[in-house]
Amino acid sequence: MKVEAPAFAAPPAGTIPRDRDLPEELQIRANADLARRSSLSAIIYVLVWALLVALTDDFARIPLFMGTCGALLALLGAGRYLLGARFEAWHGKNPRRWRRGFELGVGGSAFVWSLLCNALVARHGLDGNSMMVLLATAGIAAGGSTSLAPHLRLVRAFLLLLLLPVILVSFFQEGQVGRGVSLMITVFLVFLLVAAKRIHDEYWLALYNSWLLDRRAAELEQARDQAMAAARAKDEFLATMSHELRTPLNAVLGFSELLADGHSGPLNAEQQEFLEHISASGRHLLDLINDILDLAKIDADRLELEQAPLDLDKLCQASLDLVQAQAKARDLTLYYVPLRRPIFATGDARRLCQILVNLLGNAVKFTPEGGTVTLEVSQGVDGRLRFSVLDTGIGISEANQGRLFQPFVQLDSGLTRKYEGTGLGLALSQRLAHLHHGHLEVESQPGLGSCFSLILPAARPQG
Repeated sequence: MKVEAPAFAAPPAGTIPRDRDLPEELQIRANADLARRSSLSAIIYVLVWALLVALTDDFARIPLFMGTCGALLALLGAGRYLLGARFEAWHGKNPRRWRRGFELGVGGSAFVWSLLCNALVARHGLDGNSMMVLLATAGIAAGGSTSLAPHLRLVRAFLLLLLLPVILVSFFQEGQVGRGVSLMITVFLVFLLVAAKRIHDEYWLALYNSWLLDRRAAELEQARDQAMAAARAKDEFLATMSHELRTPLNAVLGFSELLADGHSGPLNAEQQEFLEHISASGRHLLDLINDILDLAKIDADRLELEQAPLDLDKLCQASLDLVQAQAKARDLTLYYVPLRRPIFATGDARRLCQILVNLLGNAVKFTPEGGTVTLEVSQGVDGRLRFSVLDTGIGISEANQGRLFQPFVQLDSGLTRKYEGTGLGLALSQRLAHLHHGHLEVESQPGLGSCFSLILPAARPQG
């Protein structure tokens, strides 16, 4: 079944396509992750600002500046929160405008915080209060480098806007401490830029691979649904056609039997021979239709077994009787080796007889005249029941044994093939065996005959 390929070819392992090659669906997912990751982090600015107000006297000394910074941080944080909370509605209407609004919120928050940090460092120098502000700034920078990872240019702009002014202000503070702090923040900035690039690449690779898996899963699910629909249509067609064919065929067989019994007057030898051919061909076609119908029922899980206690000796004798005439016509000898002691087993006697007749019929068909066919029943040490059909026939090569249980497969399939058959018997028998929680096995060598065995679950002795 043909499945459509992705809109673009998958990249080599460990890589992602260029931005212009990425599908719009991934861009939307990335923006949604961007909004979800950084919406709540916008409130961190306000919380840290409130801690500074509570722990320092800066609000009392410069109330206008501190109040303005706090108001701007609260306003920008609320805007970013709304952009995240209303993502589906606002992004769906105008993705580009949403993106610009989000970038403005991130850049504005970084700028205001950087302004606040630099003002406090310039006012206090590098004392305890300034160190507390710098520590808070480092935490904000580290958090932003991960939450903004889906947008590499945005995270780079955020880090530079937040930390570069702090580096410059710290450098121009008096003494070695200022230059040392400036150097440490510079190293920290470089580290965050490198880490942000790695996080960005890993994020997009994971997102892209997840998208590919979802796409493949959708394609496989669609293919599965199509295959199931085709299988249902096939089963319905086979069941309908088998019924429509079997009804008139039964009439043909019935009327041919009436003619053969002389209900329409005596028949000459030639007419009797013609009727025998009609009856034989009709029975063969009826058996084929029944096999097809059984296969369709098994595939559709509509074939139910009639489980009941089994009379194994009666089951085997009935199976042998059904192939007795065919064996006699080919001058074959049938042997039956029963169990040494009776055992209790359950199953569908009619379906098990159908399996054994298929195995015995194949053995008779592929055994040369004068040969033997044996039905042996035994019980293994594990308690499993084994029906073995052994013949002195032509045998089967190991290469062909794997094809035996496939429907409509015939090993002798040429135009001049010697043996008749449709290739359904063994396939149907295997599936009927599976319904009994058993299976078929085959052992064979060319020229040395074959042994087909029906293995059924463990049975227990009677009594």
